[in-house]
Amino acid sequence: MIKKLYVPFALLISLMMASFSFAQEEGVTRLEFAKKVLDMTKYELSSESASMFGDIKNPSDIPYANTASSYGLIKGYENNFFPDSKLTKEQSIVILVRAMGEEPFAQQMSQDKIESLLKFTDGSAISSWARPAVAYLVENGLLTATGALEPQSIASSSYADGLYSKCKTFFDSKLSKEGYSAALLLDKASKSIEKYNTYKFKGDMDMDTTVTAPDENNKTVTENTKMKMVQEGIFEKPEKIYVKSTVTMIPMNEKQKEELGDMLEQSSELYFDGQRYLMKTSLEDSWLELDITPLIKQLQSMTGSSSMNSQGITREQLELYGMYAQYGTDETVDGRDCYIVNVELDSATFNKLMKQIMDQTMDFYKNSNLQQLDQEQSEMSAQEMEEFKTTLSAMFSNMNVNVSYKFMVDKDTLEYRAFDMEQKMDMSIGDIKTSTAASGSYEYYDFNKPVEFPQIKESDIKTVEQLDTPEQAN
Repeated sequence: MIKKLYVPFALLISLMMASFSFAQEEGVTRLEFAKKVLDMTKYELSSESASMFGDIKNPSDIPYANTASSYGLIKGYENNFFPDSKLTKEQSIVILVRAMGEEPFAQQMSQDKIESLLKFTDGSAISSWARPAVAYLVENGLLTATGALEPQSIASSSYADGLYSKCKTFFDSKLSKEGYSAALLLDKASKSIEKYNTYKFKGDMDMDTTVTAPDENNKTVTENTKMKMVQEGIFEKPEKIYVKSTVTMIPMNEKQKEELGDMLEQSSELYFDGQRYLMKTSLEDSWLELDITPLIKQLQSMTGSSSMNSQGITREQLELYGMYAQYGTDETVDGRDCYIVNVELDSATFNKLMKQIMDQTMDFYKNSNLQQLDQEQSEMSAQEMEEFKTTLSAMFSNMNVNVSYKFMVDKDTLEYRAFDMEQKMDMSIGDIKTSTAASGSYEYYDFNKPVEFPQIKESDIKTVEQLDTPEQAN
């Protein structure tokens, strides 16, 4: 009897073990993986009690789903997170690359390089949106491109855990400082300045511009201009700011010096108190009130800046501009040990955004009374002024910009204090080509210390309309 029961009993145990094993390996869900990858680095869990998704009801799950979505790690669809949906292998790979902050680097790989790395027997089956991330893991030895990947198959718990463990080790040893990716540290450091009620800033920039154009005899002529700009400013919450800029022209020859005359050095002041924009130049005694608040708000929205207190570069702006953040070699700056975060801008993404900004600015200009200001300060005729604006707009539409930043983040406070920048801008229209190279350094200091703004009397303020109004005789 016992012998007769042994075979079916053993078979039952085998089936139960097989079923248990299958249940354990049936796949990892979106919510489970979200909770796991948020431990990859120091993501701050959302404190919002309201769920961003209609299918996330459990209060303990809400912070994870909200945070994973906010950081762009796992995004929902049409107000749903689909927490119980199983992840495929390629989905889990993309999420891990995002969690490490390396997706921008993966996406800048050339197609030839990606194809050379994806030597899986089923490499062609990998979805186009996942190919850069898979190639990134292969390039860094986190995934071996042999045999079949089966990219659309469900990622088992053991597969996801094993890949996570490799990525976590790689992240901790190669990509992070104090548990932060370069992008996340820069985001934290940039936003930290918003807690201060007051601060000062200063900086300088050297600019070298070369213009190549035909002369009246159709002979190509090249003219070079050098200038230095120095800026100093103060800020006070909520949105009070004052900036003084001084531009010094550096003549390249005696002829240029003579042409510049008393324009060798010019200065301008800008004051904004949350309601009014006032500007004053070294050529004027009065402050000019500019009605540009709508334009500033539009540009802030386009550039991911929430207020005049937005300094540095946030995570949202990194994504918007197509920037790549990575750590450089640590440095000591003014006696303080600092982490260095280098940021490169994807030129195609940045150029597209810059053109949108220029279009927005030109549209605002055409529909405002600012043209009157230009005409007042220029000897050009109305027709010449319009031709100049058309030329300028055309040049901006044929613009190419490359920008890189070097941010210094205090190791003790993890606060952003200063940055260096390099910029190269080329514009062309027809036979006219303009190339500008600029380099500068800026720093922020005297946090929460008293600041003093210029005292501006109402009698010292003019509007654009008042420029044409003759002053009353005494």
